[in-house]
Amino acid sequence: MKARPSNCQPLPRLLLSPPREHILIHQDLAPRNMILDSSGHVWLVDWGRSGFYPAFMEYLGMEGPEGAMPWLAARSLTARWGRFRWSLFCLIACGYFRLHSKGRAALAVVRQRSLRFRLEKPAHSVRY
Repeated sequence: MKARPSNCQPLPRLLLSPPREHILIHQDLAPRNMILDSSGHVWLVDWGRSGFYPAFMEYLGMEGPEGAMPWLAARSLTARWGRFRWSLFCLIACGYFRLHSKGRAALAVVRQRSLRFRLEKPAHSVRY
């Protein structure tokens, strides 16, 4: 009943214009996926989620799902320092976050609408 078109009205303000170009995106940029060798070169590993996407997808991939890093939500000095370091890392890797705000808002609506109904059984529990 909740999936009727009257409940899922289009949101023209979130309409994304087609990107002029797609670039190679890692989609899992994090310090755990960077290796520094003895000569000072940084190597990126774990290219499992990579592909050619619009540029804002790298920022959304770094943002991660809600609750991915719960320790950053704490009110301690360590958590504040961690949030600052992560924000600085995102700024260096992806640029100013306001450039990606429309893509972020559109993704939030897509997530909300696509995760509204759960499957009855997980797909991996089906036996043939």
